[in-house]
Amino acid sequence: MADVRPRDYEEPPASDIVSRVLDGTRPGSIIVLHDGEGGGESTRPHTRRAVPTIIKTLKRRGYEFVTLTTLLGYRPTFS
Repeated sequence: MADVRPRDYEEPPASDIVSRVLDGTRPGSIIVLHDGEGGGESTRPHTRRAVPTIIKTLKRRGYEFVTLTTLLGYRPTFS
């Protein structure tokens, strides 16, 4: 399902992560970023540095951020 995978788990520089995400994002894209392993504070400082720029730039381009359930049109049914 995810179509934007910047391979941040390889720990490239933040600028590479930003470029990969911005180049790959299209309307309806699902972006996968990794926050580290084993819980606690992220072990991926480059990803943490990239995220604010990604969000700011995509918002400026007119994108909005929604939950995955909203994007996929999931409507819970209650009995």
